[in-house]
Amino acid sequence: MINQNTIISNISKVTIIGTSIVFATNIIFLIIGYIFTKGKNQPETFGLITIILGIIALTEIGCGLFIKRKLLEPLFKAGKTPDENVLRQISLKTTIVLSAICSAIPLYGLVAVIIESNMNAMVGFAIASLAGFMLLRLRRRDFDRLNLS
Repeated sequence: MINQNTIISNISKVTIIGTSIVFATNIIFLIIGYIFTKGKNQPETFGLITIILGIIALTEIGCGLFIKRKLLEPLFKAGKTPDENVLRQISLKTTIVLSAICSAIPLYGLVAVIIESNMNAMVGFAIASLAGFMLLRLRRRDFDRLNLS
């Protein structure tokens, strides 16, 4: 039977997995961006491409909120409390999808670095990626609609 401790334990485990995915992706893209810009003059301002990609990244994080809600719906539609295995599977699937969404953001930064040779843009996209995952990650309140006994 699922209780609050089970939910909290499950959230803790999948959050570590998701954070690791996003963090590793950010590190890889930061290294690639650094190698690409090494020895080049860096502009002081962001170009139009960087701004457009930043807007796309923020929109993607906003869409992540909607996607998270849709991925968690099977837990609540049954009308009964799901078992631990179903909770674990849906939580893991949701976390992997959300971490994939947030891992795409530093790729936008890498594109901006390649086009504009501005490493500052890459750092900004990496920060947005990590902050986006912290915003989107599963929380206990996401499971408040479950009928716990």
